[in-house]
Amino acid sequence: MLLTLFILIASLALLVKGSDVVVDEVVSLASFLRVSPFIIGLTVVAVGTSFPELATNVFSALEGAPQIGLGNIIGSNLYNLGFNMALGFFLLIVPFKKRFFQNDAVFLFVVTSLFLILSLDGSLTFFEGFALVFLFVCYFFYLMKKSPHFLATELRQYAQERQTRFLNFSFFLNITYLALGLVALIFGARYLISSVISLSSQLGLSEKLLSLTLVSFGTALPELFVTINATRKGLADVFLGNIVGSNIANILLILGVASLITSLPLTAFDLFFGLPMMLFMTLLLVHFLLSKHTSQFFTGFLLFLCYGVFLLSIVFFANVL
Repeated sequence: MLLTLFILIASLALLVKGSDVVVDEVVSLASFLRVSPFIIGLTVVAVGTSFPELATNVFSALEGAPQIGLGNIIGSNLYNLGFNMALGFFLLIVPFKKRFFQNDAVFLFVVTSLFLILSLDGSLTFFEGFALVFLFVCYFFYLMKKSPHFLATELRQYAQERQTRFLNFSFFLNITYLALGLVALIFGARYLISSVISLSSQLGLSEKLLSLTLVSFGTALPELFVTINATRKGLADVFLGNIVGSNIANILLILGVASLITSLPLTAFDLFFGLPMMLFMTLLLVHFLLSKHTSQFFTGFLLFLCYGVFLLSIVFFANVL
């Protein structure tokens, strides 16, 4: 018991320090390469902080328990929107331009709608998983092309103009710290999950209930700490880019890869409550970004309220999960 508690505390420390390093190095790297921090936040940070979900889904699929991974994604995306996004809106006092985030939020709504449509037959199959992964690859290249300074072009220019530019110690130091920060996030979340599940299993809770709550909370903690550190430093682009990009990666990449391994079955709770609630909360975000008069604080309150309703529904349906 004491060892598990120590691992839990150590994992939290890794998450806190790792998120702080990631936010700092993303800004430094973006400045060095003259690439928008939002683009890097939507790619490197978003996918990096989704690695715990990826590991959970792949492991659960290989072990023949895909419900754990699927519940993890649904719970993590709802947690990202209803808690992390809401918290970011409450803490962020620096004004930001909504138009920079509109297209990606709308794409997240489309992806969530697609997830719901593909799930209507009760499962996600191999071919549907392949389509999700292919769509993620297309979206990734779209992001890179949308960047004000396309990364590949920048790399070629730096290589031509300054032959030893990438031998610069500062550049490699940024890369190293960013990698270490992501590793700390991933391993911190991984061991936090295992320690929490170990402590909670003594209560005899179902795997589905754990995946929708404790597991999803644990795997979404990297996004939480990135949100706290980014908003504290007034970096709306990293905060919003990380959450939107992470939710997109969770659906397209994580579920896609898991579906390639095994078919993912959905329960009635997923189809009639979990996914519709995720779609509605995404719509709230899109409405906020497209509207000129909707309050940031009020939107955060609505997202937080929706997540509260979701948690209450889990308690109510705990016996059938």
